[in-house]
Amino acid sequence: MQSLRRLQLTAMGAAMAAAFGMSLPAHADTFGFNGYFRAGPGTTSNSSNGGPARQCYNLPGVDAGHYRLGNECNFYGEFGFNDYGSVGTAKYHNEVMINEYSPGTDIGTSSSSFEQMYGSVSGVDFAPEVHFWAGKRFYGRANIDMLDHFFVRMDGVGGGADHIALGNSGATVGLAYFGSDSYAGFGDGGNDLSTKSGRRFNVDVMSIPVNQGGTLRITGTLTKSNAVGGTSGSAISFQHNQKLPQIGGGNVLWLQYARGSASLAQNFGSDTSPSSAAAWRIADAVDWQAGRFGGQGDLVYGHHDAGSNNNTLAYANGLVAYTNTSLGARFTYALTGNLRVIGQFGHMTKKPDGNSTETLNLETIGLSVVPDAYKYYSRPEIRLYYTHASWNAAAALDPANTAYNGDNGLPGYSTTGAAGSTSGNSIGLQVEAWF
Repeated sequence: MQSLRRLQLTAMGAAMAAAFGMSLPAHADTFGFNGYFRAGPGTTSNSSNGGPARQCYNLPGVDAGHYRLGNECNFYGEFGFNDYGSVGTAKYHNEVMINEYSPGTDIGTSSSSFEQMYGSVSGVDFAPEVHFWAGKRFYGRANIDMLDHFFVRMDGVGGGADHIALGNSGATVGLAYFGSDSYAGFGDGGNDLSTKSGRRFNVDVMSIPVNQGGTLRITGTLTKSNAVGGTSGSAISFQHNQKLPQIGGGNVLWLQYARGSASLAQNFGSDTSPSSAAAWRIADAVDWQAGRFGGQGDLVYGHHDAGSNNNTLAYANGLVAYTNTSLGARFTYALTGNLRVIGQFGHMTKKPDGNSTETLNLETIGLSVVPDAYKYYSRPEIRLYYTHASWNAAAALDPANTAYNGDNGLPGYSTTGAAGSTSGNSIGLQVEAWF
């Protein structure tokens, strides 16, 4: 279907060029379109009392994203345009991607930005296997989908070369330099306007064979912020990918460390975090599809030293050391070839030094219609869901949780000394698609 779409677009482009008396370059081959979006309405238990139309829940500073099923209150889309071609043995790829973001359920108050705008060339005569690139792009991403969180995300404006072979082992290395980066993250802040300059160098060694069906990825980072008082930083990430054909899936395990202005995701962190402030985490995710039953599970445990701000949703109280955990799973069960039951549970904790442990629990159940209910990642998925969230008084009374922006924070915070509400319910309809 994708090849047919590109053929149709190429033919359409040729027809338009002829109509305007122009000629296409002799090397033009194909034009493609790719993207992602999520949207849908919802209501919550306090909407009838003046509350927002939708309510979502998270503990800011837990560096593992949020349990997103039934817990996404934004309207978001990414739309990329790709041009592929070749001249002799050389191949090229140009991509431009825009995004659309709204914290509500309508694009009327949304904002847009260019998320990617880069070009790459490979198959050159002096280094046939190497890919050379420059521009603004997503780079080296690795995520846990159910958390909507990238544990490796070297996005930014830069350039480099990758797919450099390391002997005959099958391993490759990528070298990249970045001169700026969005500290809010692409789409996370809703406007992508918080770009700050700095210097970042990444080395990414991928697909090192270490065991049967298993490979190791090692990513290293050096940073220096250009901000007044900006600091240096360094980070390293070990990522083990294991194929598990016995369960129709696989497992990925991360061990990560960051210091100063570098982040655990091998990106820029806070531009002024002192070099003495460090963070580390261990994260594990498993995917499976056994007949009708599919799913994904996760376990994350991390620690941030005082002064560390190595996460885009870092603990808002600043110079406070804390630990955080995240444990959960999402499942699907096919009732028919196109209808399935979906569910999710998640447990998150945050323990600031000298303060009580904060907890947040989420449970979601629903039904969804998909093209193939026997494949966990089948999309588009149209979901009808019910979500229940509960949190303790320590979470409700933490000022760090007041920064509620639709997906990040808790609506039960109270400045009166009382915990206020410590639970919430929501029901909604959502479509999620990638193409």
